[in-house]
Amino acid sequence: MEYIGEEAIPEAVSVEGFKRSVHMVDCDADDDAAIALLLVAAQQVVVTATGRPFSPLEFAFYIPAGDWSRWWFPCMPVVSITSVEIEDPDAGLVALDASKYRLSRQADEPQLVLRQALPTGAETLRLVATVGHAPDVAAAAPMRHAVILLTKEWFEAGIAVEDPANPPRLSFGFRALIRQQRYRRPCEFNGS
Repeated sequence: MEYIGEEAIPEAVSVEGFKRSVHMVDCDADDDAAIALLLVAAQQVVVTATGRPFSPLEFAFYIPAGDWSRWWFPCMPVVSITSVEIEDPDAGLVALDASKYRLSRQADEPQLVLRQALPTGAETLRLVATVGHAPDVAAAAPMRHAVILLTKEWFEAGIAVEDPANPPRLSFGFRALIRQQRYRRPCEFNGS
């Protein structure tokens, strides 16, 4: 799953929203800059851990070709499929006609369903899809809370984003929120 959009990833929680949520009133510009970095890092942790982007963004997926007819996305919700291309060793990327595939169960167990077998010799599919919740959807509220909780823990512990040598332990509350929101695909491939 590779983000291929050109715009910056929108923030799930603003610095001001974070400060209101944790009742932080006295804060200087240096604290605001540190909080902004922590919010970005916490958002990445939450999206990676849950498999649920906060807003609709375009991602590319590289899928091994084979004898299958159904592939489950590793994330949700999937808004739409932009394109499916077959990686041909001789011709490069060849677009698959949209009538040969469809998106199924996009909100809860999103799947790419092939209507016919892939051509012989195909090695990899490159699928481009828009994935993520609509802005301010209620389903993303617990994930925003997880971003706030993680940022607050890191800020209070004085943890810098640049300090990967000593990663902090995640609190029980944060882990519980993530466990409740995590998307696990039932399987990767099915059928022929």
